[in-house]
Amino acid sequence: TVAGMMKNADAFEILLRAQLPSLSPERLRALVATKYRCVVAMQRYDQMTREELEDVEVLLSDFPSLQLVYIEASPDGGATLGDGRAGGSMIGTQVGGSISGGLRYFTCLIDGACAVDERTGRRAPRFRVEMPGHPILGDGKADNQNGAIPFTRGTILQMIDANQEGYLEEALKVCCALKEFEVGERVFGTRPAVIGFREHIFSGLGSLGEFAASSELVFGTLVQRTMAYPLYSRYHYGHPDLLSKAAMLAQGGVSKATRGLNLSEDVFTGMDAVLRGQTVVHREYFQVGKGRDMGFLSILNFFVKLSKGTARMTTTRQAHRLGVRLSLTRHLGFYYAHAGYYVGQLHWYHSTYGVLALCFLGAVTQGTGLLPTAANSAAVMANLIYGPLFALFLASSLLPLAVVYLVERGVLTALLQPLRLLSSGSPLFFMFQSRAIGHSLSDEFAFGGAAYLATGRGLGITRTPFHQTYSTFAITAIYPGAELLAFLL
Repeated sequence: TVAGMMKNADAFEILLRAQLPSLSPERLRALVATKYRCVVAMQRYDQMTREELEDVEVLLSDFPSLQLVYIEASPDGGATLGDGRAGGSMIGTQVGGSISGGLRYFTCLIDGACAVDERTGRRAPRFRVEMPGHPILGDGKADNQNGAIPFTRGTILQMIDANQEGYLEEALKVCCALKEFEVGERVFGTRPAVIGFREHIFSGLGSLGEFAASSELVFGTLVQRTMAYPLYSRYHYGHPDLLSKAAMLAQGGVSKATRGLNLSEDVFTGMDAVLRGQTVVHREYFQVGKGRDMGFLSILNFFVKLSKGTARMTTTRQAHRLGVRLSLTRHLGFYYAHAGYYVGQLHWYHSTYGVLALCFLGAVTQGTGLLPTAANSAAVMANLIYGPLFALFLASSLLPLAVVYLVERGVLTALLQPLRLLSSGSPLFFMFQSRAIGHSLSDEFAFGGAAYLATGRGLGITRTPFHQTYSTFAITAIYPGAELLAFLL
């Protein structure tokens, strides 16, 4: 990920060399350093092992301009800075409540020029800014991002996750992307605070990886494009997005960090921006790479996290304020793209019970002579629902993917790829996914307990023991399936 993001600096150097060929190499590198800064939010640096520290040193040697930010807990704040000055209150001031369990917390910056402590193997920080208290309020990611903001420069931010990649040919387009904040489209008369971009999913390995990659492809292109215009209901979902730093600072950071409540922390960036009168747009000429989950359990755990995060999001003040202030069309777009999708998965499961219950009642009423033709009518209804209507539903589910492939890869791929996914068992997989989404949403509304699930995003090459698979899917899929089978019998 770091190597990919540092390609932005290479792209700026190529562009400057073409525009200003008379510049000396030293002046060229100095000018690039003023235009682009890559800051790695490495929260655990202060607790890393020797092996991990050696890996960090490799990064710093490969990329001399790279800067790292981490959180430091100190009993008295008396550490020494990288330039030899004493730490503590010289940089940052103690704020009420900054003593937490006798510790003071600092966000620190290091780079390849900082001195290395031979005893610990760690570099002394160049800058230290005291935090107003324990900085880890949520699940870590949002706090990690917000802790690095004080050391960023410039007016535009791009937050990148560790499962993403950058490409040199895409980095050459960054100048065009930055111009969107100045001369780009104005929505409702205001410049955008968030400019969204698509992602290139490079983890389509195996059938499960292809299922996840295909759904992410549709969401990152067709869905987000439609949400941005004409629905004007796009917020913030992926980290290729470029953010206005001034807008983010005004709303308290790039992510909300309350544990549980802000489990889906990214979306609040766009929600807060819209509530403050800012706008969000979407463009597709620029992209970064992204690796998605490729294992059965890891993919479903990812959607479990999204479902629980959406359930908690619906209880926030941002969702309430958007609900009472948006116009009808934007409100419908907000519902469809967020809670509505997950509620729909739950109701689809409930409707299955409804159809079978009607068939059962039809059989009972005809058998008792109460309604002589009820069973026949119920059978006609079931045949219609699970015949032509089900085929229409399946075709409509594949249509967005076919349209995206038609635009990007041609007619042949648009015709063959959806059929190949069907033959690989994608309907069965997405049934499991739908049940996981519906059950997690309902469970969160009923009992709470939303928490971050570390899926790992590794290769799906390990076998899961039967007892673990059974316990994972018993409540969500196996028991409901047995109930439906009993209905049929």
